[in-house]
Amino acid sequence: MTDEKFLVLTNNPLLYQEAIRIPFPVLFYQEKLERLAERAVKLRKQGYCFCADPLGGYYFRYNPYHTLFLERQKKEQKKEKDDCLNDTVLWEALTNSIMGWEQMEKQEKEEKMLEDYQALDQSIAQSTIRVLLGGKEY
Repeated sequence: MTDEKFLVLTNNPLLYQEAIRIPFPVLFYQEKLERLAERAVKLRKQGYCFCADPLGGYYFRYNPYHTLFLERQKKEQKKEKDDCLNDTVLWEALTNSIMGWEQMEKQEKEEKMLEDYQALDQSIAQSTIRVLLGGKEY
């Protein structure tokens, strides 16, 4: 795995196309959000935690495209209480929301609607990246 401080995990092809401009590694997987979350759990075991709320505006609204922002924990941080952005609470929220979305996902989506979902996730991800960079454009 990378030694970078931040890591972006996404299933959004629009964000992946833009990845060359993003100043930290982007891992793209063309898969369902459930599988993407499983990958995030594996990264958590490798010393990463969420550095931004993984659901943003998606707590109650389904979106098949999502971008997760992870941060490598420092060794001394791992020894402390698991409070990296209320990490445990966010992992539980992600898991619970995914289970609730399973029913919504079964509804067929039009291509235009899928494009809108991608654009929405990309916009949220771009805003998060600016925040992580201290307000600078990338």
